[in-house]
Amino acid sequence: MNRNIYMVFTIGLAASCTAGKPDNSLLERALQASGGNRGELEKVLEHFSEDPADSLKLKAARFLIEYMPGHWGVDSASISGHITHVDSLPGLPHAFRRLLLDVPARHPDSFPQAKRVEDIQIVKAQDLIGHVEWAFQMKDSCPWLDNIGFEAFCEGILPYRIAHEPLDFSHGQADSALLEAYDYARKHYNDCQQSAYTMAMFIQRAREFRNNYAIKDKRLRKMATISIQEDKLSNARLRDLGIPVTIDYNPAEWMPITNRRWSTPIDPRLFTQSFYEITQLGSGKFYRQTYSYNPIPEPKNAEEHVPDFFRDLFQKDVTEMYLHTAEVEIPVALPEGMEYAYLAMHNKEEWVPVAYSKAENGMCHFSRLGVDALYLPVYYPKGKMEALGAPFVLYKSGKTDKKEGTGERKNLRIERMEPYHGRFEYLNEAFPGSCFECADNPDFQSADTVYIATELLNYRLASTTLQDKPQARYWRFTPTTDYIVMAELHFIDEKGQILQGTYFPEDAKHDEDLTDEDSKTFRIIEGALNIDFGKPVTICRIEYMLSAGQENVRNGHEYELFYCANGTWISAGREKANDYQVIFERVPTDCLYQLVDLTEEERSNVFTQENGRIRFW
Repeated sequence: MNRNIYMVFTIGLAASCTAGKPDNSLLERALQASGGNRGELEKVLEHFSEDPADSLKLKAARFLIEYMPGHWGVDSASISGHITHVDSLPGLPHAFRRLLLDVPARHPDSFPQAKRVEDIQIVKAQDLIGHVEWAFQMKDSCPWLDNIGFEAFCEGILPYRIAHEPLDFSHGQADSALLEAYDYARKHYNDCQQSAYTMAMFIQRAREFRNNYAIKDKRLRKMATISIQEDKLSNARLRDLGIPVTIDYNPAEWMPITNRRWSTPIDPRLFTQSFYEITQLGSGKFYRQTYSYNPIPEPKNAEEHVPDFFRDLFQKDVTEMYLHTAEVEIPVALPEGMEYAYLAMHNKEEWVPVAYSKAENGMCHFSRLGVDALYLPVYYPKGKMEALGAPFVLYKSGKTDKKEGTGERKNLRIERMEPYHGRFEYLNEAFPGSCFECADNPDFQSADTVYIATELLNYRLASTTLQDKPQARYWRFTPTTDYIVMAELHFIDEKGQILQGTYFPEDAKHDEDLTDEDSKTFRIIEGALNIDFGKPVTICRIEYMLSAGQENVRNGHEYELFYCANGTWISAGREKANDYQVIFERVPTDCLYQLVDLTEEERSNVFTQENGRIRFW
């Protein structure tokens, strides 16, 4: 889709187009692109031109028509069977229906008969007029829209589609399960009445909003993958209620498999509200899906490759709404005939372009970059990404710190594949005060307390030596709270061996999880954990590791370390992990690194070492 958009339009057009700005040439281009449908669009313009009181509606209609080229859906006639099947699903909410009708566009291999149609060539005057009237009805009746700007209105309420589903101009079909909460909030809560953001948060907390419709058709459910389409679903639900909302995303999301995008309510009082997204690693650039066009690279040489991400006219750089930003100017040596360089960020799997700049006099100026973030300058000779220099960290002052190595070599000790996140702390925050006991009977009558935990060590292996070296057949761990998530629990004898016992009540499924020396396996301990060693045993030491994120280096696994030299990954060798860490000797310093678990074929986040401490990016 993006490549077609890129090829169809005159690129200079995108740079000059802003929401609500009269542009007769833009309107004429849209009308020309409509082909035989031009008459329908002109009817819309004529309708709203008759009454001067409709001048703002005319402006909104022009907005929809001017930026309509490039918006498309699947022709309903070409997927009539799929539509019939979706409509046969009992109790299907309207928003879910629209999402399921987008499936053929996202899975063309499964729907080879699906025909793509441009909105500009098929939209009917009656439908577009009705949609504009509905949008203004919501604007006039929803108090949180009283002070919304025209551009925010056009991007947050006015768009008529959520993805590439067949055109649907039906209104008044908001999810009935949400209407009760919506009506109650409008009637009773002043904060919801005056704030689009507060109203959106209230609606999204409703149980009906959080409960996804259960699709029993396994094939359709797999293709719909609603869990990663929640942004579209949220937009459809909220806009149906007159709540302005759009979709934002981080192009270099550090967990790329999640394809993180999120609905952002548009509130004239606020820049942004999504603090969770701001604090994620890899946050250097944020973009917003728009209905209108935005600037994209305009190479004079048609053969110069532009990355797919920057071929999309319908995305806006909104980094300054999320982050403190800085700008940087860097020298670039582009081949003759090439004009553009890019900055890329690493998303754990690959370098992803997040910003672009046109080279002038051998320099590229990049602005609106998130600070305290790591970037790699790149370009695309013959369509393949190549580095233009070493990765660098950009600071708020605008200064940069290149990670190109110093020539010095040191040992590097690594304990984790990903950073430890504070959000996992709740799993074990009540661990201090938990106790270990032993007894000569399974009822633990007259049990002896041998150790009481005093601190929370997060994901690290903790070890305590028992001075009295108690001897008993039965041992027990009792947490201070309802449950503890534990990855390892070792009772070690005089010979330094981890003893194996039988848990009771019996729990064969997890018998091995606490003694397998694998930090990724874990057991949820509820109430107490009782262990029968079969005979009295002498315990000299107790080791335990709480589970937090489960991304520790794993004992016995083979790892390979790579360091980045001018954008090229070079192996620093292979080593096996021991004691929940892996050590590489004589590694180049002041570089960017990535660790690969060869046993599980998993990659770590990229990281540097600063003042003897590993820092993930």
